[in-house]
Amino acid sequence: MALITPSGSAATARDVVAAGLHRRDRDVRGLVLAGVLLLATVSTLVILVTLLSQVAGESAPYLADRGTDFLTTPIGSNPDEIGIWSGLYGSIAIGIIVIIVAIPMGIAAAIYLAEYAPQDRRLTQLILVNIRNLAGVPAVIYGVLGFIIFVRWLDPITSGDTVIAAGLTMSVLVLPIVVITSMEAIRAV
Repeated sequence: MALITPSGSAATARDVVAAGLHRRDRDVRGLVLAGVLLLATVSTLVILVTLLSQVAGESAPYLADRGTDFLTTPIGSNPDEIGIWSGLYGSIAIGIIVIIVAIPMGIAAAIYLAEYAPQDRRLTQLILVNIRNLAGVPAVIYGVLGFIIFVRWLDPITSGDTVIAAGLTMSVLVLPIVVITSMEAIRAV
């Protein structure tokens, strides 16, 4: 297997790798940057482990007294008896709704836009620009949109402010990202 080196001469892969390993001229700026990034990563991990161990150490007596009640008890007004079940259930349910709604719709839209839609038409270009713009809209705007559409207008379907409305709002928020990512993956293949 012959490789073309920048100088234009042909060399084997072993020669190119050996020359790269035994070079005298090292990229000093690259090595300094790699060192700084490694130092930042290690210091961040040390801080994270310190914080997690502190939280675990301080909460261990409370969790030992409560057992699994902490996970299965809903939110209440007494701080000694509250749990995280409502938040845990809501997060899991919203995630499942997003997976069920946004991923199939996003992949289907990406397949159509990348493979079947005529790329030279004005409508296709307008849709692509709008999808890319929607990916940059702040999440609070999607929250207001979800409140108006899924909570107020579609109240008979979603039963008002429920997990279904939250999941559909998150699906709309994630949909442009799924479409863009899937289109790029399809084009790369």
